[in-house]
Amino acid sequence: MTRHALVTGATGFLGHHLALTLVADGWQVSALQRPTSARSAMGERLRSAGVESVVFTSGEDVQRLVSRASPEVVFHLATHYVKEHTPADVPLLIEANVTFGTHLLDGLRGTDAVVVGAMSYFQFREGIPAPISLYSATKQAFLDISDYYRVVSGLDIRQVILYDTFGPEDVRDKLVPRLLAALMEGHPVGLGSAEQPINLLYVDDVVSGFIAAAGQQESSLLCLRSPDDVTVGEVVRTLGDVAGRPVSCSFDNTGRVDETVLHAGTWPLPDGWAAPRTLAEGLERTWRSAAGT
Repeated sequence: MTRHALVTGATGFLGHHLALTLVADGWQVSALQRPTSARSAMGERLRSAGVESVVFTSGEDVQRLVSRASPEVVFHLATHYVKEHTPADVPLLIEANVTFGTHLLDGLRGTDAVVVGAMSYFQFREGIPAPISLYSATKQAFLDISDYYRVVSGLDIRQVILYDTFGPEDVRDKLVPRLLAALMEGHPVGLGSAEQPINLLYVDDVVSGFIAAAGQQESSLLCLRSPDDVTVGEVVRTLGDVAGRPVSCSFDNTGRVDETVLHAGTWPLPDGWAAPRTLAEGLERTWRSAAGT
């Protein structure tokens, strides 16, 4: 029997990889999208692959469309991220990270849907909520809201805490895309401390983790992370090794090293899931995709 998944954030980096994987695995997949996302190049690509576009223009639309769609699993990946916000970012962060998700959960009340959402390790310190940005504060607010719907309304919600992710077709302002651009374009890139710790997961491993979380039993808070933390310097050297030439970059080792990744907390992994790819394997796949080899 074909399973039906509803995906939010399907035109984003993680979302489109997840949606395309689900289709390839035989799922019926619907993407809940704003009109601009539906009209984008990625929106067209998803439809060409067999993903149904479900367009909303208001919170009331979200509730009505979600209720009518009756998905078995909802993967809620839509988010708005900024490292340091400006006044103009405030309503965008609250709308995308709090209001939209609340309408989504409200539309699912009384259903048997499994909801798999994405949280950030930036929200925590030693496993305790400790947001360090308005972005992480809005994610934490939604985690509290989802606990309300889980406890009071009986929704089956599993929130997955993510660390850093990478892979092909990543256009975010993140470490690996910046290093790839430096390699492809020959421009040097300036980085912070080479000793900055980071935890990186290849996108296919993240996708398989989300799918595993949908089958998880009796756990509302899960985690996807690599078994090994690395440093930024190690990532730079490893990418240079797989590409066959060094990445042109400079390090500023005078600043403070942020150890949040080391002390965020410890949560269970989804049952039966483990990241199969090493950093080198993931970087090699990402480099080959970027280089067209």
